[in-house]
This record gives sequence, C-alpha cells and structure tokens, in this order.
Amino acid sequence: MTISNFAQTLGTFALNNYLIDQSELTTLIIEGEWNCTLTEKNKKGGLPWRPTGFRNLILISMYIFDLVDIQRVKHPNINKYSYESKARKMRSRIDFFLIAKNLTKYVQKFDIQSSIAPDHRTVYLSLHWIKEASGGPGFWKFNNALSDDNYTEQIRNIYPEFREKYRYIQDKRMFWELLKMEIRCMTISYAKRKAKETNKRELVIKDTLDRLDHIISNNADLTNINQELKQYENLKKELLELYENKGEAAKFRSKCQWVEKGEKPTKYFFHLQIKEL
Repeated sequence: MTISNFAQTLGTFALNNYLIDQSELTTLIIEGEWNCTLTEKNKKGGLPWRPTGFRNLILISMYIFDLVDIQRVKHPNINKYSYESKARKMRSRIDFFLIAKNLTKYVQKFDIQSSIAPDHRTVYLSLHWIKEASGGPGFWKFNNALSDDNYTEQIRNIYPEFREKYRYIQDKRMFWELLKMEIRCMTISYAKRKAKETNKRELVIKDTLDRLDHIISNNADLTNINQELKQYENLKKELLELYENKGEAAKFRSKCQWVEKGEKPTKYFFHLQIKEL
C-alpha cells in the first residue's frame, strides 16, 4: 500500500467515525472532489479504468450508511463529467454527491453545470422542502455600487418631478424624507429589473457554455473549432465577473462586520443570503 493509499484509507475511516458520532445518518449529504470514479462509465479517455482501493472504501461507506450516488439514480443513462484534463485527453466524474437513500424523494434537480474553474465543473443539487412562513422584507440600505450611468441619469431626470410633487411641504426635514422615499422606491424597482437582466444573462451564458462544451468534447481535432474555443474562454471570463459582482452584492446585503474589516468570506455571505430566501 502506497503512502497516498494509506492516507486515503485513514481519511475514510476517520470520516466514517465522525459521521457515526456527529451526524444524523437519515439526512446525510456528502459532497466533494473524491479524486476517483465509482464505475468505468464515469471516465472517458486517458488510461484504462480500473477499480482502486479508495473507490472500494467509498462503496463500503455507501453500503454502511445507505447512501446513493444521486446522479446515477436520477440520470442512469446520461454521462456528464465534472473534471477534464486536456493534457491527458481525459474526462471523468470525480465530483459527486452521496446522499441518504430516503432523501432521494426530496431531490428536485441534479445537474453538472459550467463553471469558471479551468478544469472542474459545478455539481448542483437542489432539494425541495416544506416551505416555511416568510420573514418579510428586511432592512433596506442604499447600495452605492448600483450607481451606474443609466441609474444616475434616471435619478437626475426624475428628481425635478419629485421636487415639484412635494413643493407644498414647508418642513424641510419632511420634504427631504419624502424625496428619499421616492428615490428609494425607484432604486428598488431599478435594482430588481437589473437583477433579472443579470440572472437572464447568466442563464444564457451557462446554456451557451454547455453547448460549446458538448461541441469541444466531441471533436477530436481542436484546430477546427478555434472560434468555439475562443468564445468558450470569453464566456467563462464574463461568468466570473458576474459571480464576483454577486459576491460583492451578497457581502453588502449581509450587513456584517466583515464588510468594514475588509475580509472576504464569500461563502459565509452567500449562506446568509440563502437563509433569507
């Protein structure tokens, strides 16, 4: 047994012990980059597939905890890969979810989608739970990052109308509060419309990346698809910019002390936003 295999074995046993001690096994969900494929069907190209000791340990753990590979349950006849090595001309599915078998009825969607990573794709899992009562709208704070040219121009054009609308107000503080109320309503409407446009563009980019990925993956001669390769890289850069903007927006909305201290725990901020949805 090599040092790598020995470390993987110890890690698997440690994970199993932790799950037994600390987890509710009937609602268990495990996801990760496992660095191995469970079956030959999950690998294409490169060296011939063969079962490894670590792969066998994962299968044993799946049997012990009654876990299933949700992609194979939901899409038994569809081959989609999460990792690609262009140097070795190999594609494989080494990133996957293992979930408790009784949770499969709650799985609404599972997919492998395009991502901004150079060699890995996003593994997506959506579960449908009983919807709880909404907590209502939260505290609103103006986001000065929204001040693009279109927004600024709209505010400048409509500001005189707001002043005319409330010209009869003698109290200057009341006048100012009413002006802010109008600007707030307009800003919220503009922000929602811009968010919808951004989300729509993100879906278009992901669909196009999936289409290009299919073309690239099924073309043995990459010299014939230079245009597709260039478009693929440009779209990934645009998708990265969209994600960075979403991360900044989530960080701003979280209203946490990390914003002022300059730290960037983006995963934490996104988690806060998910809890609010």
